Amino acid sequence: MSLYKSNSFVGYSLWLSPHEEVAQHLKSLVDEQANALGSVKFDPHVTLLAAIKDREEQDVCRMVRELVSHLSPFVIKLGEVEGKDLFFQCLYSCVEQTEE
Repeated sequence: MSLYKSNSFVGYSLWLSPHEEVAQHLKSLVDEQANALGSVKFDPHVTLLAAIKDREEQDVCRMVRELVSHLSPFVIKLGEVEGKDLFFQCLYSCVEQTEE
């Protein structure tokens, strides 16, 4: 079974989360649609990696800390909102490539 068809998840995912003001706005939009459609509510995020398995939590955290130590803040531009008949991709927006 595909990872995205099931409503359960095992492992770790790496997300980018928006700044609090943006997150609140996006969360209100997600919640509004979830209420209208009788769907699941979720926190807005951009998934960088999904289904990181066979790693201990401390190893994943160490690798993520190392990664972010080399990053500076950047802007993400969201594209069209789309959806699939998959639990973890029922509603999403593709990220548009930028010069950053």
